[in-house]
Amino acid sequence: MNRFSKATTVFFLLTLLLLLSCSFAMAEENNSEAENKTAPEVENSSKQAEENLSSEQADESEETSAYLNETETTSDVLNAEDDPEKQNASEYTSENANTIEQNADSKEEVQAIDLSRAGNRGISWDLELEGGVVAYGDPGVRYRGMGRIRAGVLLIDEPHYLSLGAAFEGWGQVEAFTLETVYSHILSGLWAEAGLGVTLEKEFTLHVSAGWSVVGVEFQKNFGDGPRDNLAVITKIRIPIGILVFGLTN
Repeated sequence: MNRFSKATTVFFLLTLLLLLSCSFAMAEENNSEAENKTAPEVENSSKQAEENLSSEQADESEETSAYLNETETTSDVLNAEDDPEKQNASEYTSENANTIEQNADSKEEVQAIDLSRAGNRGISWDLELEGGVVAYGDPGVRYRGMGRIRAGVLLIDEPHYLSLGAAFEGWGQVEAFTLETVYSHILSGLWAEAGLGVTLEKEFTLHVSAGWSVVGVEFQKNFGDGPRDNLAVITKIRIPIGILVFGLTN
């Protein structure tokens, strides 16, 4: 009985020792695994901390450089304001620019004035010759030639010319005296004419015409029983002697 008790006690102690040794071994393995797992995490955390630190340093350097640039700009402005020579130079440059713009505007105005009027103004004598052919009208006068001469005064305000005068015209056996007015624009070459007269048969006649340079078309109507009762269309050429002489002499 005593032997059995002793054997049981020894077996129990051995078993307890074996359990303790196993528990110590497992604890060491767990510690080693924990260390292996913790090491990469520590490395990652340290790397991330270094990256955060470097980014913060870069941001601080950028902010510092921006602040320095602003400071330099402010100092340049203050120096420019404090420097009277720079202020005078800037004012002189702006004044020159304004003067150049004013001169350009003045040149444009002078050119516009030169184009609109040559500057000649006054009163002169006027003489004009006209000749044409009846292109359309009564068969008695169709294709008949027409001649007219006018003398009067010339009112000048270049480029505008206004002629006022008395004219005599003839169509073969038909003659008439008329009072005429002619407006001419020298730059464009356009002109317009209107006249009211009476024939030797004491019949009234009215004509209007317009053209460019020396050529034009005239519409004429005779109020009576003569050969020009119907409307006549005349193609004609004019020679403004008074305007030509005034332009050449002035």
